[in-house]
Formats: sequence, structure tokens, C-alpha cells
Amino acid sequence: MIGVGLTIALGLALGVILQRGAFCGSSLLSTWVLDRDGRGLIGIGFAIGVSMAGFAVLAALGLVVVDPNPMRLLSAVVGGLVFGVGMVLAGGCVTGTMFKAAEGRLTSILALVGIGIGATAADEGLLLPVKQALVKPTAALKTPPGLHDLLGLSYPVAAGLLAGLLLAGMIVLHARQCRRAGRALLPPVRELLVGAWPPALAGVGVGVLGWLAFLSSTAAQRNYPLGAMGGVRGALSLLVTGKSPGNTWILWLCLGLIAGAALSAALRGGWKLRSAPPETLLIALFGGLLVGIGASFGRGCFMGNMISGLGLLSLHSLVFAAFTVLANWSTTLLYLRGL
Repeated sequence: MIGVGLTIALGLALGVILQRGAFCGSSLLSTWVLDRDGRGLIGIGFAIGVSMAGFAVLAALGLVVVDPNPMRLLSAVVGGLVFGVGMVLAGGCVTGTMFKAAEGRLTSILALVGIGIGATAADEGLLLPVKQALVKPTAALKTPPGLHDLLGLSYPVAAGLLAGLLLAGMIVLHARQCRRAGRALLPPVRELLVGAWPPALAGVGVGVLGWLAFLSSTAAQRNYPLGAMGGVRGALSLLVTGKSPGNTWILWLCLGLIAGAALSAALRGGWKLRSAPPETLLIALFGGLLVGIGASFGRGCFMGNMISGLGLLSLHSLVFAAFTVLANWSTTLLYLRGL
């Protein structure tokens, strides 16, 4: 019970950070295309860099075992493309959809249902043969799973060096952007307590929670940092069939995330049930299906692949991330901007 309580507490903290910082992968990426606003990209960079630095220390101390997803090239490419398109239509990535659903957005609630259905169809339903066909061509290849393997370095050394370079670059970019906009590097304490957080600060918070999640999940025999896809699919399975997932760590984390986001929204006066036109609701549901399918094909979502996976120097996650960004930006231009 102590382990469950700590996992829920971790999820609560994650939900608060995501909601305060509006830290949704789809939105953070799309704002660059829509407004040439780079704050979202900087926030993502901070989340990856802080995660990577912490993972390097934990691995060096022998507290965690770094085991990135093996390279499955077609799965990463197709999964990334489907996921990137889907999260624009759904209005959020998996964790983004979760905290927006907790704010009372009906579009996100429907998208979340679609995510669970899509992932289930790809993992054990009609789309399972497609998923297996994507894995098979590259399953026999002996591609190194991590970038550190290609560099011939130990994970702690490679991750420490890359994290240092990435964080130094993000600090310079963040400082330059704040100076141009006339903003302080950090908002006043009162604003941090009651207002919105800049993406950079939210990214740092996500990265730090990634360290704690890695330790917590290792104790629960899961051995992977932050993620969400397994929790959504597990919750749907539990509600529909009564079948509990084998490892409930991710389920408790996601329940805590939703509760934390709802609490944060309520305290800020931002909780409100919001509907939308029927066609928008249908698009959100369809987008959710694509998000679930893409995350299943690609072996992870924005948080699991593009934050935790890149923090683990996974080559598979790197390919998934590249094609997710490509699909997100293309769909943003075609759908949201209407080119």
C-alpha cells in the first residue's frame, strides 16, 4: 500500500505540473508552426535534458538499469506518423489529453476513450496483425538500442555529456527569449503558486519527476520512467472486462495524474465542463483512435517515447520523435492553419 500511495502522489504532482504549464506535446509542438513561438520546444528540451541528466546519475549509482526500447524501424516510422497526425486532431498527446479531460473538456474525454480503443485494437484486436507486420522486418536486425552503444560509451558518460550540452543550449535560448520579450527568467513566487507556469519550468518539473518515476517503477518491477499509454489501455480494459493489467504501477500513476490536474484546475478556477460542435467531438474521437494506434505501433507516447525514451538515449525513440514532429507540423499547417 505504501508503494501505491507514493505512485499516486507522484501522479498527483505530475498532473499539477502538466496542468499549470499546459505541458501537452501536441500544443508545445504546434505553437512553433502557428505562432513561431519557441517556448514549447524549449520546454520539451528542458524535460529531456533534465530527465537524461538524472537518469545518468541513477545509472552510475546502480539504482536503475537502463534498458531502452529496441530499434524497430518501421514501427517507429509508422507509429510516429500516425501518432503525430492523431494528436493534432485529438487536441493533445496522451498525457495532454488526460489533463485536459480533467479540466472538463468533452473533446479530450472523447479523445481519451478513442486512445484506449485504438491502443487495444492494435495490441490485441483487429490491428494486431498490422503491428506484427511492422515489427517483423526489423526484429532480426542487431541494431544497438541506444545512442551510447553507437558512440562506444557507457550510458552514464554519454547521457551526462549530452544532457550537459542540451541543457546549456536550452538555458541560453530561454534567457535570450525572455530578454527579447521583457520577461523574467522565473515568474514571481506568487504567480507560480496561483498562475500558469512557463513551459521551461514545467519541463524541468517533468524531468525531475522522471527521476522519481524511474526509481518508483523499478521498485514495482516495471523498470521504465514516465509514460501513460499503458495506464489508459489498462483502465479501459478494467472498466470494460474487469481484467486488471499485470503491472498496476502505470495505472495508479495515471489515476493520480488525472486527480492532480483536476485539483489544480479547480484551485485556479479553471474547471468547467466544456462541450463543442458535434463534428469537433467526432474529430477528437477519431484523433484519439489514431493516437492510441500510433502509440501502440511506436511502443510509446509523447511522455514515454519523446521524454523518457530520448532521456534513455533510445534510437527507436529518436526515430519515433522525428516522424512525430514531422507529422505534427504538417497536420498543424493543413488542419489548424488550413493551408
